[in-house]
Amino acid sequence: MEESLTQLRSEASTKDLRTAIETLIQILRNIHQNSTNDKFRKIRTTNAKIVEKFWRFEGARTFLLITGWRCEGEHIVLDSDVDVVDALNFLVENRFVRPSEQEWVAETKQIIVNPEKERDLQLRAEAMKKKQREMEELMKDMDERKEIAANIIAEHRNDMEKRKIHRRVGQTETPGSPSTALVVSKPRPVASPATHRLASLPPAQASSSYHI
Repeated sequence: MEESLTQLRSEASTKDLRTAIETLIQILRNIHQNSTNDKFRKIRTTNAKIVEKFWRFEGARTFLLITGWRCEGEHIVLDSDVDVVDALNFLVENRFVRPSEQEWVAETKQIIVNPEKERDLQLRAEAMKKKQREMEELMKDMDERKEIAANIIAEHRNDMEKRKIHRRVGQTETPGSPSTALVVSKPRPVASPATHRLASLPPAQASSSYHI
């Protein structure tokens, strides 16, 4: 069995080797689990799927023949008295196939593509871009607000400084200036008693009295 498996490894790619081993395991497991059903002990070798999965490889054909299968025309047949436990256990123990570098790089990328997952990733990327744009707009708005606030504060400080300067100038003005000069009025002449009497007389009497 070991030699036939080695031959199969040399013929098939890692992907085809894995397919062939898993198919043979399934065939032998069906026989083991349905030991009284002869339909699982007969395989048509002209079946396209059988040919594609394992029969096209000489190593796989050799493995079946040395484990008790025999050819009958288009079929291979396993007699009912042949036990498949040893062959089944051997394949299960050697079922692990390490993928080749080519399979990892080229084929795997195409096999694991999940449209729903790709769509989910795309939606997440779009949401992240939208959130980033909103954050940039918010930061821009905050910067503008800070700039406006800074200008208002600067204008307020300038206004306060101007008021302080005006107050200091008003306190240091010299006496005699229009804001602090004293207004001195001339004394009005005081009329004598005679002048009061003359003012109260008629004009004719006042004139005659003046010449006495």
